[in-house]
Amino acid sequence: MVQMAEPLLICLKQEEAAVKVAQLRDFTEKDWEDIFETAGQHSVVPLLFHALKPLVSQLNIPAPVWEEMRRGFYASAACNMRLYRELQNILDIFNNKGINVILLKGAHLAEMVYDNVGLRGMSDVDLLVKKEDLMRMEEELLAQGGVPEDCNRIITQDNFHFGYILPGEGLRVEIHWQLSSNKLPCRVDVEGLWEKAQPVKLGQAEAWVLAPEDLLLHLCQHSAKHAHDLSVRMLCDIAEVVRHYGAGLNWPEIGVRSRSWGITRAIYLFLSLAKELLKAGIPADVLDRLRPDDFDEGYLELVKQQIFTTPDNYSSCSAAKLWGEKGLGDKLKLMGARLLPSREEMSLKYPAPARSWRICLYYPVRWAGVLSRHGVSLGRLALGDKKMQASAARISKVEDLRDWLLSG
Repeated sequence: MVQMAEPLLICLKQEEAAVKVAQLRDFTEKDWEDIFETAGQHSVVPLLFHALKPLVSQLNIPAPVWEEMRRGFYASAACNMRLYRELQNILDIFNNKGINVILLKGAHLAEMVYDNVGLRGMSDVDLLVKKEDLMRMEEELLAQGGVPEDCNRIITQDNFHFGYILPGEGLRVEIHWQLSSNKLPCRVDVEGLWEKAQPVKLGQAEAWVLAPEDLLLHLCQHSAKHAHDLSVRMLCDIAEVVRHYGAGLNWPEIGVRSRSWGITRAIYLFLSLAKELLKAGIPADVLDRLRPDDFDEGYLELVKQQIFTTPDNYSSCSAAKLWGEKGLGDKLKLMGARLLPSREEMSLKYPAPARSWRICLYYPVRWAGVLSRHGVSLGRLALGDKKMQASAARISKVEDLRDWLLSG
């Protein structure tokens, strides 16, 4: 599966120019069209343009393809600049109210790790705030005309952020109080994140970012959490953190923290892939020390397949998980969780308070929605559709992969 994306990986690898040119010189027009298409699927067109710009005079990139890459880069830069202007306004408001904010993922990476605001595209902004500041934060966002995505903002066992759409440019902001659901087996040390966070300035606005070691841990944990929709960009983020911070990374601390979070497998797997596929500068002896004793090398190939195989979309994750459960009791337990979530979870999606009798009226609405989304998949699985069953088996295997990565 990796061979299909080999040309894109050659372009993005952290190698010397002469080595890249030697490998790319004989690519055909069709090769470059395929590379551009694959880069679009993985959201790395700006990175591709940046990587090839010093080499373009030595390569046979068709002019229309090169122009599309150039447009992709400048469109990303323009979009990010608009997002950052909006973000600065939000940070100024929070600063004035004494609300501390940690920039997560794209908001941190694009400006301060990639060293070029156009290289790492963003569709929204992720921020981490302290749980005790959530109410004050919401008051400020609502006062600015922000529209909450959740009908009621209640902290449940499963949720870990609230979404808001701001007026003007329509910026979407996710406000996190932790980095993942409590239902996942890993446990992120949120207090430790705040203790080690580092102050930064975005324009004139003050904020915080994760310590380099915590940023790397977060990116690997996030990649594992999204095992169903992995992309080359996730590996690029990891490789860029390693490049940017270099020898300043405290690898022993990363090992200690990964064990504390319960993500040693995820750390080792994604660092290994970043080194293998993108030539990230991770010392071999570091990887040796980070490798868990119970690591299953077979999962490396499964993750590569996930990154480079186009999703078949034949079966929904919920239908596949229900089909994969062996015992009747397990199937009923899963069905109950899907059809009868807690009143608090229901109130996030439906416009009635959790303690109101009116929330009960929305359970039939949920059942109809579940049936609409998953009924066809379940019906085809029950009738023995081979393609659907193969899809369900693959999805179930990826579910197992995610749970394995985040449980040790």
